[in-house]
Amino acid sequence: MISPDGTLTLEAFLARLLEVHPAFKAEEFGIAVAAAERDAAAGGEDWVFRANPSLGFEKPVSNSSFSPADARTLGVNASVERPYWHNGSRFGVDYNYSYIDQEVATVPIFGPNGELEEFDTGLPEFHQHALMLRYTLPLKRGRDGAGARLNLDRNEFALRAAKMRALETYEDLILRAAGRYIDWVLAESEWKIAERREALARSQVATVTRRFQQNRSARVDVLRANANVAGAQQRSLQAELQATQIAQELSRMAYWTGREIRPSFDLFATNRVATLPDHDLGVRVLRLFDIEAERIARESASLDDAVKPQLDLDLRGGLSGGDDTFGESAKLDQPDFRAGVVYRVPLGNRAAKKSQEANRLRAKQTMAKRAELALELRTALDSFQLQQRILARMLDLNDLQIGVAQKQETAEKEQWLQAKAPLTFVLQAQDAVAAAEVRKAQTAASYQKVVLELRALLDALLPPNALPGR
Repeated sequence: MISPDGTLTLEAFLARLLEVHPAFKAEEFGIAVAAAERDAAAGGEDWVFRANPSLGFEKPVSNSSFSPADARTLGVNASVERPYWHNGSRFGVDYNYSYIDQEVATVPIFGPNGELEEFDTGLPEFHQHALMLRYTLPLKRGRDGAGARLNLDRNEFALRAAKMRALETYEDLILRAAGRYIDWVLAESEWKIAERREALARSQVATVTRRFQQNRSARVDVLRANANVAGAQQRSLQAELQATQIAQELSRMAYWTGREIRPSFDLFATNRVATLPDHDLGVRVLRLFDIEAERIARESASLDDAVKPQLDLDLRGGLSGGDDTFGESAKLDQPDFRAGVVYRVPLGNRAAKKSQEANRLRAKQTMAKRAELALELRTALDSFQLQQRILARMLDLNDLQIGVAQKQETAEKEQWLQAKAPLTFVLQAQDAVAAAEVRKAQTAASYQKVVLELRALLDALLPPNALPGR
């Protein structure tokens, strides 16, 4: 990231922030949460197992002499079931087992040999097994599974929106960090200008002192030159403090503390102009509204389905068996098949109809807000484009001002050397050159920040791999 000579480019600095800054890590966790919730919603199509074991004892109250005196029962009901979202159907497998142990009444009946014998009026023990398959297919409401998949689709929209919002947060943070980097470049430029002015002031002291020793300058010029050095040195220290503070701030942001770094950036380049599209911008903040419109349309599809009458085809079939012994009862040799339809229609259905109306209004509101934001963005982009043009022209004027100030400095120095003007005019001309150079650097920094704003508004500031794939 940092070059061997200790310089740091803007691109390397921003890449480092994306890698290590905790704010970006927090956004990644937010996306991971949304992805986990989406995956959790997909579990609605999983198999579900149910079991219902039971144990009972009954001493029936009956007015019949053939009723059992008491009965002990054991039952096990188990099933597995799952929905199929592609067509809204449900498939299940049921297994039922029941066992009864009862004390049955006996009746006396003459047997074949003419003797009176006691016969049971029922089976003291009985086992019953049943294995059934069932399938329910919607023919009207829910036939495409729109209602069943709604929660999953909602979470999918939420995940897409979370990624968009994370990228917007990334870009806001990157924009602020890039702005501070430009401030750093500007502070470094002002520091260099101040150092050159200090060096010029010291050189001026040497010249004035030599001329004073040759009786060609007054003592007051020596005092003025020394005062000028003090002032230039103070401005240089202030510029150094500003540049060093920003460098430390950026180092902490990128976890590069303890390293001396310098920026590597062409502050005066004017070819970083972002191209503005004439059509719909299609930037992330607008695409968030598009995602919301898609979500509303998806819910509307479910509401449209909800007002339809329910007409389901219900198919069931299986085998059962029963006997007083467990082994014989488990043979499952008795078929059982049935088919039917379930019809249900709501009368009025005001809740669903009003929800449909509310969703239609939400869709119109969303698109109206999108159009409003698109207009604001276009206005902001036009304003930044205008600022670009004006600042580029100001940079040309800054170059002209610097040239004029340098010529004036040369002229004033010649006048002073010929004893035709005081040293004060020379010092003022030198200050004017430094001030013009500082103004140019400040104008260039403003230009670069406008370019950054434009790139951010056009979603062109972040690198393509800014968001981890999920």
